[in-house]
Formats: sequence, structure tokens, C-alpha cells
Amino acid sequence: GSGNPRSWSREEVELAGRVMGRLGNSYRIDKSRTVIAGLGVGGRMALAAALVENQRVSGAVVAGTELPRFRWPRANAPLQSIDFLLVGDSRPLQTIAQALEEQGYAADVLEAASLDVTKWETLPAEQHHRWLEGLGRL
Repeated sequence: GSGNPRSWSREEVELAGRVMGRLGNSYRIDKSRTVIAGLGVGGRMALAAALVENQRVSGAVVAGTELPRFRWPRANAPLQSIDFLLVGDSRPLQTIAQALEEQGYAADVLEAASLDVTKWETLPAEQHHRWLEGLGRL
């Protein structure tokens, strides 16, 4: 969790990159199957980290995250593409997914009415796993 339960600091976002760097030094990591995910307010951190680490990840998952003024800062480009899975109330997330698709990104919405933002196990597991399995396929 973050030091502030409502937001993440720049240092905390940069921690994701440092952790990925250390893991990359010890293990072969397949970028096409690497995802940064966040639950609740952690979804904002996941998006920020995915933006910074777009050379190391292929996906970002946000679950139960409020994104009232969300805008991805750049259009899709080769070798920087990110796939998005937006989990939660589908109505506001559809608007975000559409905006991402207009920028050239793949964005899926997964309805999860009973999502508890304190428990990963409340995500719709089967659909989430299917999305993860689809990453890296040509």
C-alpha cells in the first residue's frame, strides 16, 4: 500500500520500476506477459507505473479504481503498446475504453459489480485469466 491511502507518490511509482529491474536481473521476464495491476487506488499507481515502464510491460489492469478525469497522455506506438483491462462498473469504464481505443490501444472492460477493492480474490477470475492468456499472442 501507499503511504497515503488516497494517492501514490512519485517515489512509490518509481518503486515498481526498481522492483522490475531487480526481477529482470534474476529471472528471464517475458515483456509480452508482464502486467502491472492495481486494486482500488492502486489502479492509479498501476497506470502511472505502466506509463513509465512501457518498455517492460504489455498490460495494465485497474480494478475498482475511480478514474474521473482519466486521459492516457500519448497515442499508441510500436514497442510501447499497452493492453488495458478495466474492471468494475462498466458504464464509466466504457467511456475510458473507447478513448483508449481511439488512441490505438486495446482496452477491455470487465464488469465486476461485487468487486471488493480490498481483496484480489473478488475479481472475476475466469475472465481475468482469459485476458491474461491473450497477452503476447500474435
